[in-house]
Amino acid sequence: DWRRNRHINEQCSARAPQPAAAAAAAAPAVSPAAAAGLNVGDQICKLGEALEVTDVSRVLGEFEGRPLRLEVLRQGAEEKLELVPQQWSGAGLLGCQLRPL
Repeated sequence: DWRRNRHINEQCSARAPQPAAAAAAAAPAVSPAAAAGLNVGDQICKLGEALEVTDVSRVLGEFEGRPLRLEVLRQGAEEKLELVPQQWSGAGLLGCQLRPL
C-alpha cells in the first residue's frame, strides 16, 4: 500500500492507505477527473489497486472505460469518488495533474 515512506495521517481511515498524491491543478470541466468530482488539493488515499504513485498510469490504463474507486481527503474529510478513466479532448485518461506528497 501507499503507507511506505509516508507520514501517518490520522484522518485516513485505518484501512485506507495514506495520501500519496494531490490534485495539483484544476481539471477541465469536460475531463474524467472533473466528472468524478476531483478538486484541486484533494489528497488521493486510494486509486483502485495502485500501490505507488508510479502505478497510477498503469492502473488508469487497466481501467480505461470502467469505474475505478477513488478515495480522497478533502479538507480533512474522507470522500469516496468514482472515476472512469477515458480518452477525452485533452491529454491522458485523467485530465488532472497530480503531485506526489
